[in-house]
Amino acid sequence: MVWQAIYLGVFVFGSVVGSFLNVLVYRLPSVQVADIRPGASQSLFYLAWPLSFCPYCATPIKPWLNIPIISYIILRGKSACCNRKLSGRYLVLELLGGCVAIICLYRFGLTAQFLAACVICWILITISWIDAQRYVLPDILTMPLLWIGVLVNLYGVFVPLEDAVIGVIGGYAILFVISEGSEMALNRRVLGAGDPKLFAAIGAWLGWELLPAVLFIAAVTSSVYGVVSHLHQRNLRSGALVAFGPHLAFGAVVALLFSSYLTGLYLR
Repeated sequence: MVWQAIYLGVFVFGSVVGSFLNVLVYRLPSVQVADIRPGASQSLFYLAWPLSFCPYCATPIKPWLNIPIISYIILRGKSACCNRKLSGRYLVLELLGGCVAIICLYRFGLTAQFLAACVICWILITISWIDAQRYVLPDILTMPLLWIGVLVNLYGVFVPLEDAVIGVIGGYAILFVISEGSEMALNRRVLGAGDPKLFAAIGAWLGWELLPAVLFIAAVTSSVYGVVSHLHQRNLRSGALVAFGPHLAFGAVVALLFSSYLTGLYLR
């Protein structure tokens, strides 16, 4: 009974974090291009201000209509002020925030690893969503992710500090070489400037040993995505952009949750 209450509390807290992830996904790119709402000036918008408002008519959202998951279901996915359909992103990110928290709790228990795992997963979710929509990996998220990973492993939470440092250097170097090599061989870059930084941040958390597994998983999932997109007549134009960040993030989460299994495969 106690553990059931703990899991419920963790899920609720995770869904609240997921609600904040919605704020990051919606506002972070918009702070740079000043397009949160029509006619807005860039200086007006920060992550904490203004308070939540309708994306269509800019009416402030009352606190009791901003409860994660519950409000979306009660309102049937529509805004309370103008009755227009809201993006499913709000519900998905809130559910993801809660589900990730309970998965990490199940995997690591009530430990420092659990708290750290929640942090990296939540940030990776945000980074992935922004990259999938805007084809950009914002430094304001990737660089703090890197330094937090180094600080976490300063105490060896996931890997020894030296493995984390080598992971940072190796992660950045691998994708930087791939990016520069594609530029010379194909006369175009197959990776964006943010991908090496994200891979370096992943190396800071997971260490250098798991980087090959992360890259392999990312390569497989991105290939599958490419095939599916081709079958559905998407991204057929030569040189069309495909966000690689979400695939790196997925590989990192898999490696984080199944690190002992993947390490065992290496040893065998």
